[in-house]
Amino acid sequence: MLDVYALPSDNIAPFMSVAASEYERAFDVVFSTLTWFPHGTLASLQRHPPGVGPPGCANIASQTQPSVTDDMSTLTVVANTTDLTSELRLAYRASIENLFHSLPGQPSDILTNPDVLCVAPGREGTLLAGRLGYLQYSDALTPQAKRIYTT
Repeated sequence: MLDVYALPSDNIAPFMSVAASEYERAFDVVFSTLTWFPHGTLASLQRHPPGVGPPGCANIASQTQPSVTDDMSTLTVVANTTDLTSELRLAYRASIENLFHSLPGQPSDILTNPDVLCVAPGREGTLLAGRLGYLQYSDALTPQAKRIYTT
């Protein structure tokens, strides 16, 4: 079982309030809710018992599509650069779109189902979902989302 807490922003622990207020000022937004993952929760999702690989249903894209490795390298380079240029931004956008197109199942295949909700966190998620055509469906949300690191 995962420990995940989604709380109204007026009912949060002081350490969360302090961490969030920095980002609210920096991005000129007010978060109506905060979701907190305790340290180790996300890492636990990726752990496998010693000697055991990913589940049989896992698809290791780079084994069948070598371009995935190049796209991931581009994302890493751009994410770690301190001097972003227009060319790097375009390369990042192209790589992330390539990665989405390389998924074995396309989100657009299920988005026409009236029981499916597309959630595309702003800003980058919303831009990507729009470029890929996912926001054309009536049930789509584009909430603000920021990773806020706490100690």
